[in-house]
Amino acid sequence: GSSDLIQSYGGLEPRFSLSYKLAELSSIKLGYNRMRQYMHLLSNTMAISPVDIWKFSDQYVKPQVVDQFSLGVFKNLELDTKGSFETSIEAYYKTYQNVIDYVDAANLYLNPTVETELLNAQGRSYGVELMVKKSRGVRTTGWISYAYARSFRLALPNEEQIGANFGKEFPANFDIPHSLKFVLNHRLN
Repeated sequence: GSSDLIQSYGGLEPRFSLSYKLAELSSIKLGYNRMRQYMHLLSNTMAISPVDIWKFSDQYVKPQVVDQFSLGVFKNLELDTKGSFETSIEAYYKTYQNVIDYVDAANLYLNPTVETELLNAQGRSYGVELMVKKSRGVRTTGWISYAYARSFRLALPNEEQIGANFGKEFPANFDIPHSLKFVLNHRLN
């Protein structure tokens, strides 16, 4: 009826981080956090479009829960004439619960029962990033980083939904295994 509570969700979102100084200019960092998302962006295209749909969690669409673990080693290098450099290598592992995926040929727009076009999936992602950053210099600063990262989904069939990819894990839409980024800032005078 009108003003009736449809569904209620909640939960803790703990965060933990630990930093241990190995030497004057180096450290190791460890972290864990849990995140919950109660709104979902429904889009069956790879590009952001003005007709994307936001869907609140309800009795059909549960909130997404993500657990992330990370470990990194950081080292600063102070070179008198060349400036200051920061180096790091960081790895992470994430697990996802209640990730939204779509049935084949999903019809999301103007659909009053959009939840019938969705799949409840699980997921995982992992990666490692290496970075060298020149944070201080006379005229030139910048950074270069390389990341190897993977992201997968698994949508199993059950009494409420069909499965996807014959019950096998598949890469997520935004799975980009290799990423190289380079930024250079140089003051001319």
